[in-house]
Amino acid sequence: MGSGSVLLFKAITPRRLTAKDILGPIEDECQSISKDILLDFELTVATWKTKVKFIREVTIGYTWIIISVITENEIYGWVDQGTPAHLISPRSRRGPKKAASMLAFMAGGTPKTIPGRLVSGYGSPGTDLVFASEVHHPGTEPRKFSEMIAKDWQKKIASRAQKAIDRSVKESGYGV
Repeated sequence: MGSGSVLLFKAITPRRLTAKDILGPIEDECQSISKDILLDFELTVATWKTKVKFIREVTIGYTWIIISVITENEIYGWVDQGTPAHLISPRSRRGPKKAASMLAFMAGGTPKTIPGRLVSGYGSPGTDLVFASEVHHPGTEPRKFSEMIAKDWQKKIASRAQKAIDRSVKESGYGV
């Protein structure tokens, strides 16, 4: 009888990959993305006197992701979506003297925001004091902040989510 060698083989296998292994890092990345999107929205109101509160939400399913940044601020909606031409009349006073007052405003100022730009500047108040019984406002051109931010982030989200998936797969032992 001859002598021989014995070889033992042991399979090294990674642990079983679960949905949580993939979704956890994706959710973390989506939370990070939502913070970055929130910063873009906050930039649009950085110089406003009116403070605008934005809320971010991330909802993830097995086949979909929703990242939302929302506000209930009515003025932001007017600036973002624009307003049609409209009549502005004075409000009636409260109290014993209920006669309607006159409108008084400064004319000739410059707005803090410009259509097509995702920043707010300082603008300037008007310098001419005007009194009027009513004003036919021409409306406000929409700034389309939401539309521009969504378009910009549509391009970035897919690549950032894919990088999160690639990292999670690699960390699980299934990546190459």
